[in-house]
Amino acid sequence: MTVKVWIADDNDYVRRSLERMMRQYTQDVVSFFSGDDLALALSDPSQAKPEYLILDNTMPPGPQGIDILNRMNREGVPGQIKKIAFFTTYDPKDFEGVTRLYNPEVREKIRLIEKDPDQLKRYLFPEIKT
Repeated sequence: MTVKVWIADDNDYVRRSLERMMRQYTQDVVSFFSGDDLALALSDPSQAKPEYLILDNTMPPGPQGIDILNRMNREGVPGQIKKIAFFTTYDPKDFEGVTRLYNPEVREKIRLIEKDPDQLKRYLFPEIKT
């Protein structure tokens, strides 16, 4: 399976752990340290977008993960993105309150993954038994 995965997390340990885990399934993994870097890559028309996006909420400085989701809700999700894993400790009730107002195109692609690597793998790669 060859899919492109982007990871956005400001925590080095978490980001590198996610990179290692994703490389078990695909070698096409790109990481971003900040919301600014991710936002630039998402808005660059010459940049090939990922099929899967793993997004942390708290990424100072610049836009937070929820800001990136809000922007996608307003402007549309780049067509290649099939799944967005909001990998965070964000309160599920708060998350549901924000995303329930999103348009269906965005809402159907997002899952809140509460910092559980196994849950993340099952969401992104359900066909692979771990």
